[in-house]
Amino acid sequence: MKKIYYLLFLIYMPCIGQTSSEVIYVPENFSSIQSAIDSSSEVDSIFISSGVYYENLNFNGKNLVLIGESKETTIIDGSQMGGVITFNSGEESSVLIGLTIQNGLKEENENSVFPLDYSGAGIYVGNNSNITIIDCIIKNNYACDEGGGVFVNGSSVTISNTIINNNSSNSFGGGIWSGGKDCGLDTLPASLFLSNTIVSNNDSETGGGIYLCQNDNFNIDSTLIYNNHSLSESGGLYIAEGSGLVSNSSLINNVSYYGGQLFVGYDSNVEFKSGLIYFHDINYS
Repeated sequence: MKKIYYLLFLIYMPCIGQTSSEVIYVPENFSSIQSAIDSSSEVDSIFISSGVYYENLNFNGKNLVLIGESKETTIIDGSQMGGVITFNSGEESSVLIGLTIQNGLKEENENSVFPLDYSGAGIYVGNNSNITIIDCIIKNNYACDEGGGVFVNGSSVTISNTIINNNSSNSFGGGIWSGGKDCGLDTLPASLFLSNTIVSNNDSETGGGIYLCQNDNFNIDSTLIYNNHSLSESGGLYIAEGSGLVSNSSLINNVSYYGGQLFVGYDSNVEFKSGLIYFHDINYS
């Protein structure tokens, strides 16, 4: 088992420029992932054996690397007891690799604090954090407001080789919500870098697949956005008040009331190039 972990360490650490002071094994060293996080030092790596871990994790400001044995078999399940993973303490370089993140639930109650308790049921990233997500599956998460799968609030997130599937939110960004500044949530802009990723079968009122608002220099490359749904604008990709590049990407069979594949709103400066493909701009009748 540890040979597999060591191989993953050799493959991924140079790619993200991360060095590690110690390697912690779950469940060999700690029975739960959160206890491993709580006991770790800065820039430690935590390797997680295959299994289902029913946990709701908070990195609490630590810059750690979580590596699962396999994204299909290393599962963090939120048990619909809140968000699955939270980065909200200015984490500067935390990394998730080879994990399934599922069954997060954010819903309003009398003690809810906005936006933390309403948004980002799968992964919540806030407070100027900088997070990298590699080779993961983010699925079956529900937020009562924004970002069912991933919520980025005034922070920077890089996502690659990841599947974001079957997430939902009541308002904006069923798969991904990324915003800041005048979106009313943060004084900082957000930055989203998305590559070699599939965003599919997500739904929300607006921007079923991806919702971008006040993003500086976002980059969506070699990404497939398909079969997402919204009740209002853009089943696939919604962009407002931001600047960035969409390249080598496909929007297919996304459905909404209007702008089935794509909606680009006011004060946006977006470049599209290199094979952006549309199939069936489907609108509700």
